[in-house]
Amino acid sequence: MDGLGYNVCWQVLNIKNFGLLINAKTKDGYQVAYPGDSIDTAFSGENSRRGRVGNQIAHTLTTSATQAVFYLLPERENDRISHRPLTQSVKLVGRNESNEMDTRVHFIDLNPDPKLTEKAIEAQMKQSVSAKEVNFDNMLLQKNLNDMMPEGKVKAETSNIDIDLKGAVSTAIQNNRDIRLAELSFKQAETAVSQAAAAKNPSLSYKWARNQVKAGSANSAGFYGANHGYNQGLTLSWPIWTGGAVEGAIDAARYAEDVAHINVYQTEAATKLAAAKAYYQYLEMIKLADVAMESVTNLDEHLTNVKQQYDAGVVAKLDVLSSNVSLANAKQNSIAAANSRDIAEANLNNIMRLPMNTKLNPIDKDFPEPTFDITLEQAIAMGQKYRWELIKADYNVRIAKEQVRIAKAGYMPTVAVGGGYSWNTAGLGGLDKDDWTVTGTVSWSIWDGGTTDAKIKSASSGLKSAEETLLKARESISDRII
Repeated sequence: MDGLGYNVCWQVLNIKNFGLLINAKTKDGYQVAYPGDSIDTAFSGENSRRGRVGNQIAHTLTTSATQAVFYLLPERENDRISHRPLTQSVKLVGRNESNEMDTRVHFIDLNPDPKLTEKAIEAQMKQSVSAKEVNFDNMLLQKNLNDMMPEGKVKAETSNIDIDLKGAVSTAIQNNRDIRLAELSFKQAETAVSQAAAAKNPSLSYKWARNQVKAGSANSAGFYGANHGYNQGLTLSWPIWTGGAVEGAIDAARYAEDVAHINVYQTEAATKLAAAKAYYQYLEMIKLADVAMESVTNLDEHLTNVKQQYDAGVVAKLDVLSSNVSLANAKQNSIAAANSRDIAEANLNNIMRLPMNTKLNPIDKDFPEPTFDITLEQAIAMGQKYRWELIKADYNVRIAKEQVRIAKAGYMPTVAVGGGYSWNTAGLGGLDKDDWTVTGTVSWSIWDGGTTDAKIKSASSGLKSAEETLLKARESISDRII
């Protein structure tokens, strides 16, 4: 084909078998592209490329125009494809008669017919879309449970509750989950004390065993026949002294129980404070909303008066405009105050764990004015004695000291007594009243590779940390009270 070249003006008589030779690194030095095949024109000046021709497929598309599709047109005008949008250019790789690279450009339309696109858009716009149902009823305060609730169930109505400070605090304490979690933690601490104390009690164990030996071996006590025997026994063990490890664990567990008990009271106190603050904040927002609404009413009356004066020629137009602006600002402030009141009401409902849409009617109309017959020095002294964080920090120091005691017990010997009774039968028929033992044990670890020393250092560091925490808590009490 003209030295592996091509001429686009060739007259093709047999389209089915017509192929275009493309330079490629193959055994023959080229690949044959038939109508409908793709041609990769990347690095057209190199002859070491493989796979330039795709058999009725295209290679991976990239942002550069390096792929072409080989096809035959019945008519051409000026060696260029006519009546088609020129959207992408490609180059067919080959050489002409002068053995030069032929880079003749052909254009292929990769876009759909604009008329078809317009028809598709028009058809899509004519499609009827069913209106999506949107729930605008209290969408911020309740979940949409239409799929989960049975049909015909009536939606709960908004309830009204008359409440005062005492009722708010009592309801919050009764329904608060943090208090329940603190109480459960306290029960766990109680069981931890029992678990630690159980280590000082004696323990009794029972063992039953069947022994299998090689047939024909010498029989020993408890073996029957040639190859098996039985052994049963009761064993009693009682630790007399553990070097202070068990005692330290018991004391540490008791201090932890005290901390858990304090957490219960602290959680209750925090709940009381949160409920009281929310209740008074709700009262404040109600007052502010009423003041804002009253301001709107007054400014509306003032605007009416100013308009009448303007009609009478007493005031200028500027006074009317100024009154209008003041009224608009007052309405905005009233809306903001009403929103703040609703938020404060929802916050109080949340603390009391009541439904968010519950309407609360405070019984108190004015803020109470409690009197405090206490000086600042007395308040600081009481804080130094009764503040939760100080008491907990003090107990944590005691726990850390017991941890040091437990670690040092690794250097001490342990003493235990025990006893047992055993027999060599499968059942209880082989009981022998003389087959009993009494033991006394003294154990002392001479060298444990430094484990005990590392435990002591770790416990000592924990003790120093607990002491620093206690000092920090004491120093911050005055600032918190003032």
